[in-house]
Amino acid sequence: YTDDGYHWGFMFSNALDIINGKIPFKEIFIEYGIFSTIIHSLTLLVFKKNILSLMMVTCLLYSLSIMLIGSITQRFTLNKYLGFLSTFVIFMIYPWPVSPWPNFASFFFIILFCYFYILEGKKFNYLSGIALALAYLSYTTVYNFIIFLFLTICLIFISLNLKRIDKTFIKKNINCLTSFIVTTIIFLIYLLYNGLFNIWLDYQKIPFIAANASDITILDRIKDYIYFLLIYSFKNFIYEPQNV
Repeated sequence: YTDDGYHWGFMFSNALDIINGKIPFKEIFIEYGIFSTIIHSLTLLVFKKNILSLMMVTCLLYSLSIMLIGSITQRFTLNKYLGFLSTFVIFMIYPWPVSPWPNFASFFFIILFCYFYILEGKKFNYLSGIALALAYLSYTTVYNFIIFLFLTICLIFISLNLKRIDKTFIKKNINCLTSFIVTTIIFLIYLLYNGLFNIWLDYQKIPFIAANASDITILDRIKDYIYFLLIYSFKNFIYEPQNV
């Protein structure tokens, strides 16, 4: 049994609403991203609406994620022991998810993007872009602050180093970006066709509404993130490893 009405109940309720034919965003409050809700709804259909199945699939996606990290590490280091070590270390730091939250689905697709990106071949270029788009659509209101900045930095880097970068690398990134944009556009066309685009845009304001309610500026958020990344995480790992 679980008494977490938010991290469990909210995800369960959204997935049931999709199954029952309610309109996303208009009739369902999808706070983060629609694709994670779609994954949850498909899970409930397969497992006869068992709420524990959401946790099973979340754990499966997380397990695949850290296994892929091991595979990526092995490709870069050419050492299978370091590949295993990277997977083992992540598992020891964070053994399993505690709720079927969208960040775990998004994490899987981000790692899948990295995995496909380092593989050779045009089809893997396109698959990496699709994976990146699915990561964005799984955790949209958070990734709005990350993914477009990431893509902008990549484009700036490529444009500043055009003479140093070979054409194969440029084509690889163009293919990846193209499939990302096409996948995202398909979602936007769905919103426009169903008259949901303006409603969806309102959802993207949620982080700003929450920040205003808490009287927190963007600069405060940046400071908090830097502190969390460089100081708090390390200190918490040393002094309170049981809470990590």
